[in-house]
Amino acid sequence: MAEIALVDKNGNRVNLYGDICNPQPESVFAVQFSCGNCCKKVIGFNATSLLLDFLDDVVIFEAENFEILTFSGGRLVNKQMSTRQVRIVPATRFCIVEINSSELDPNNPINIGVSPLAVEVDCGGCCKKILNVNNMLESSVTTLLSPPQGELLYILTFNNGNLVSLESATLVDVLNSRICSIEENVTENPIPKPVTRGVSLKTC
Repeated sequence: MAEIALVDKNGNRVNLYGDICNPQPESVFAVQFSCGNCCKKVIGFNATSLLLDFLDDVVIFEAENFEILTFSGGRLVNKQMSTRQVRIVPATRFCIVEINSSELDPNNPINIGVSPLAVEVDCGGCCKKILNVNNMLESSVTTLLSPPQGELLYILTFNNGNLVSLESATLVDVLNSRICSIEENVTENPIPKPVTRGVSLKTC
């Protein structure tokens, strides 16, 4: 079973999830972090552990295989594969981790009705919106987001005014300092295309 743990600046180690998400051996975790003007997403297949170590200022992500995506200028600019371990330094570059993450087609609009809560997150060159949040469990470092029972969270990623990624997840954990806003009873409306050439609509 995959382990996800946090070590705070005082050296206290806490299992962030326990049995709440019951990750299976084939679990897919997606970690997003900032890197200058880019934002990067590391997708770990058959994840074994994720350690958010704020004492030694490093995030250590272990899995059987990784797919690493880099977004810049409103598009995917690099994709690579890796194995065994990815380290993120310093730990404050970490933005969110998505538990049991699945990629969806961003060209197909989602219709989930009213989200009890929507949480917007700053991730360097990207901003993320997590929809269908029902509960928020805050610790001293991170906040765990969960959907209504039997449902999923939906995560939209925007870069340079464009929607570059859409995912679903059973749980999302967010670094507290990355949270921009929390909105209640949110219904997503279609975004009109800009009428002036060369002007893009900034979503976040």
